[in-house]
Amino acid sequence: LYTMEAEIDGLPSSDFTTIDFSHKNGRGCVNGWRWVCWTALLDSLHARILQLERTVEERDLFDSQLADRLESEVESFADDIQTVEAAQSVSIFEISSNSRCSETSLGCRECDTCGGIGRCLQGG
Repeated sequence: LYTMEAEIDGLPSSDFTTIDFSHKNGRGCVNGWRWVCWTALLDSLHARILQLERTVEERDLFDSQLADRLESEVESFADDIQTVEAAQSVSIFEISSNSRCSETSLGCRECDTCGGIGRCLQGG
């Protein structure tokens, strides 16, 4: 909160609104002004601070839940990879030393026949 003292002529004695067109690519920005006493200003400030603190707490909770879900999904994905590897009896990191073909990340031998897309006719 910043305070300053200024003497300005021509301001209305009741609440008023201003429109500023110098913001956001020429779109107008409307500001509402109201005259309040110092204690009302502090009450408004404290209410805004509490609102922001609740927002931060809600975001922290959401981030924590999202991180937990991501960790669970990664673990599930790792289990799925192991299941697929066991079913195919081929490790995705395994390299065949007897073949002129190399293993791709999907376990298919990359060769001239299929280009590693998984339909290898050479028994891969």
